[in-house]
Order: sequence, then C-alpha cells, then structure tokens
Amino acid sequence: MDDWACSIGLNQINAMPMVLESKIGLASRLIHISVVLVLMSVLAVLLVSSSFRSFSVPNASAVSVAGSAVGVYWDQAATNSCVSIFWGTLAPGQSRTFVLYVRNEANQSLYYLLLASRWSPVIASQFLGLRWSYDGSKMGVGSVLRVLLTLSVSPLTRGVSDFSFDVVILASPYLFGDVNFDGRVDIRDMAAIVKVFGSSLGSAVWNPSADVNSDGRVDVFDLAVAAKNFGKSV
Repeated sequence: MDDWACSIGLNQINAMPMVLESKIGLASRLIHISVVLVLMSVLAVLLVSSSFRSFSVPNASAVSVAGSAVGVYWDQAATNSCVSIFWGTLAPGQSRTFVLYVRNEANQSLYYLLLASRWSPVIASQFLGLRWSYDGSKMGVGSVLRVLLTLSVSPLTRGVSDFSFDVVILASPYLFGDVNFDGRVDIRDMAAIVKVFGSSLGSAVWNPSADVNSDGRVDVFDLAVAAKNFGKSV
C-alpha cells in the first residue's frame, strides 16, 4: 500500500516540469500573438495617417450668381469681382474660410441661398461641406453683405485626392421655400413640394416654384431648404 502511494507521488512530481513547460510555451505564444496584433494595429494607424496626409484639394471653385441680381466681390467697395476661389491644400478635419462681399444689384430687396453644385468627383460632396455666415435676412437694394464662406473637410474623408465644385448664390424676392408666394413658409408649401416630389423640368406635373434650389428637379434638397425656413414670414 505504501509502495503504491509512493509511486503516485513520484508520478505527480515528475509531471510538474512538463506542466510548467507547457504553461511557459503557451504564455510565449500568447505574448507573440499580442505583439503581432499590436504591430498590425500600429501599421493600420500609419496607413490611415498616410492616406490623410496625401489628401489635398488643389482645384479652384467657380463662383456663379443668379443673373445680374447679385454681385460677389473680394472687397467691401465692390470693385474686385470674385469669379473663382482657390482653396489651397487641406487635410481631413481642416477647414478654410474666405471673406466675401455680396451686393444686391437688383431693383428690389432679395433673399440669398448658397449652394454647392457640379461636384467632381461626385463622392466629394459626401465629405466636404460649404457654409456661410448669412443669417437669412432680406437685403435691400444696393446693400453690401459681408459673409464668411467656409469649406470644411470631414476627418473621415476617403477616396478623394482632388476635387472641384461650383459655388452658387441664388437670389429671390421671396423666402426660399415659399412655394405659393404668400409671404411665409408653412405646411402648405411643404405639401406643394411633396405633391410634385421626384418630378423634373419638362414633367407633366412640373412646378418650377417647388424647385426651390433651381436645379431642374424637385427632391429632398428642396424639402431641406423649405424646412430650414419653415415658420419664417415676411
């Protein structure tokens, strides 16, 4: 009986180095895997950072206005016309702002609407945003409005190496979104847009007043402009 017990004890003692060796081997493999994963993560970050640094926007934007109703200038005296803007080189997450002066050159007071159109490539419009400081007020005849025009690049920008687009300023004596011209933007205007939603120039149900942004079709962008002015009145 004592010999059997002794034998069991020896077997357990002899097995301990093997267990220790197995655990050490497993720990080494886990450390190796962890190091590989860390290196892969670092490499991924470096690749993303590299793609961000390579992003640039070398193209200029053409500036267009609604006929002769509006003039866009670099100076407050309205002597130096702005026909294009060179945005320089921007990285994801950056933005650039220019000061422009918009003059009402019509014979009536006007509201303005800023648009960005003709994006090239089209995907660039998903990552870049254009905004200005105009507050939506009606501008009197001959008045000069100082605005800050800002282009922002999303930090998530992908698949764009350069781009171009047109800066468009529309003008109207009516609030943008006031489809029935009653001096306010309300549910009736929204309903008028929805009624012809999806139509385009030449359609049997075409309503040019519902084409709020004057791009030749009635879509979600027209609804968005009307929604922005919803509840406003003159």
